Amino acid sequence: MDNKLKQVLERTDNYLDFRSATDGFRPVGLIGLIDENGPLNEYAGDNKKVKFIQNFIGKNKSNYELIHGWGHLYFVAEKSKRKDVEKLLEDHPFPIGSKEGERRLGLLLGFPECCVNAHLGGEDIGRKEDFYVLPFAPCSDECEKPWMNEYLRLAEKYNLNPKKRWINENEEL
Repeated sequence: MDNKLKQVLERTDNYLDFRSATDGFRPVGLIGLIDENGPLNEYAGDNKKVKFIQNFIGKNKSNYELIHGWGHLYFVAEKSKRKDVEKLLEDHPFPIGSKEGERRLGLLLGFPECCVNAHLGGEDIGRKEDFYVLPFAPCSDECEKPWMNEYLRLAEKYNLNPKKRWINENEEL
């Protein structure tokens, strides 16, 4: 079933964001699920990706749920965080459309407050490569380290190359 999960999530960063939540590193993650027909996704179309993820969580991570955010983005959240996600979306239906929405989203996703503030002020250290596996730009190497260690641990555990954008990609970036 994990191979199908990899196929449905397609991107290394998307998969690791999912696993960072469901494996307990943080209580809320955010993933993208675009249903489109294509060679990488035999489960595409008619919200099959969403249904697959809901089924996967129900069978394997029953203390989590999939909550629609906006557009193609979905929260993977501990059930105890449902009200927090709903409150964010009630106050900011498109959280990245305002500084306050971005701030609350970043904190809900478990990003360090200093990194959230640096991002909002344009002072983060930015992403170091074209493809960067972490879901945020840290404000310092110190803030990056625990996240990078966890994402590298998850990549090793689930047999992924964190330097590849696409899980089924043959070449490193």
